[in-house]
Amino acid sequence: MIARKQPQTVKLMSATGWMADNWPQFTTPEQPAIILNPEASDGAALAWCYGEARSLCAAASALTAAAAELSTNDVAAIFWHRLVPLVEVMGTVLERMALDAEDPSHE
Repeated sequence: MIARKQPQTVKLMSATGWMADNWPQFTTPEQPAIILNPEASDGAALAWCYGEARSLCAAASALTAAAAELSTNDVAAIFWHRLVPLVEVMGTVLERMALDAEDPSHE
């Protein structure tokens, strides 16, 4: 879980899809290229999630027309690369919201 208002204890949560792992010499879990800003509001993080989900809907729609030209691996990559960080950010936001509901003074 990401702590808010305590930068010294914040664990960086990568918001990079798995395809970036193809470059291990540049990527490390300790220094991800793209992170969920620990100071971002829950609404801002959910707005990003909404945009990613809308983009995936558009990709699914486009794939129906181009399905014959794409391999199964290509189609899977389109979705997995974006779904992994999307699910992680949504889970983090839900954890923060649950913590807020249990103890509003934790911030």
